[in-house]
Amino acid sequence: MKAKKWLFSRLAGASTKSAGGVRMRVFKCFASLMTVCDVGPFLGLVLGSLHRAVSEAEATNNETEENVTFVKELIALLEDKVGTEMFMDAYAKVRGKAREKKEARKTEIAAEKVRDPAKAAQRKEAKKEKERERKKRRFEEKKSSGGFRAKQKRKY
Repeated sequence: MKAKKWLFSRLAGASTKSAGGVRMRVFKCFASLMTVCDVGPFLGLVLGSLHRAVSEAEATNNETEENVTFVKELIALLEDKVGTEMFMDAYAKVRGKAREKKEARKTEIAAEKVRDPAKAAQRKEAKKEKERERKKRRFEEKKSSGGFRAKQKRKY
């Protein structure tokens, strides 16, 4: 039991970052482990990773369509494996916990504005700079792919 908990917690921790395809490999491990052993005690760990992947994909549109489809199929498989009632309870807890963390981050940033205005201004400037860099990068990508054309003058 301890070994399984260790394995599931390590895999869940490895799936927090989506870089390098590690997340999809972890999800494939989850899928194979679901067929072999009982995932009921580790439902929160598995669902936390899956929920994070789905919500990040919806927010950024960065994940490929097949990855999102695979994750949703894995969620459906998990629901079939553990039962709908247990799944819904665990999924509601995971979503609530994620929402609480997000709200805590927001309140911390708002409190920082009052507590340390200089640091808040620095954060705001960094965010603006990041946005400028993102726009430049997107413009260059579009330009290099041939999707960019300069505006043409109107002919009257």
